[in-house]
Amino acid sequence: EQREEQKKRQEMDAKIKIGERFPDAKVKDNAGNMKLLSDYVGKGKYVLIDFWASWCGPCLATIPKLKELYTEYSDNLEIVSISMDTKQASWANALNQQNMPWPQFADLNGFESDIAKAFKIKGIPFGLLIDKQGFVVANIRGALALKLFLQNKLRQTT
Repeated sequence: EQREEQKKRQEMDAKIKIGERFPDAKVKDNAGNMKLLSDYVGKGKYVLIDFWASWCGPCLATIPKLKELYTEYSDNLEIVSISMDTKQASWANALNQQNMPWPQFADLNGFESDIAKAFKIKGIPFGLLIDKQGFVVANIRGALALKLFLQNKLRQTT
């Protein structure tokens, strides 16, 4: 069984490359419900999968800028946040303080979570941008990189 899980993880690792189809994964939302990331990806918008944590200063500093971009590009952008927190209270407190208007997920296993391992998350903040058809188009670190990418792709100026 462990070997099967390891093989599945290796197959998923191999798929997370720029230009290839986004690999699906199960995640738990802040109400405790299991969801699939594919519920949000490939629905006609770019999707930023944002990896963060309540204890990560740079992550928290990026959130207000992500909120601005989420509003500015609402017709073309969805954000899905996956927390690397390990403590429910810390994560819940950060969610209350930050008031992010997009879906929030965590399994509270931090960097040992299946999704962190599958996506090879070693440091945060980190974002993976998926295009409107469900293909990985960029690794994004920070709101400015996201804004520049979207401006270029959507040919918008601000």
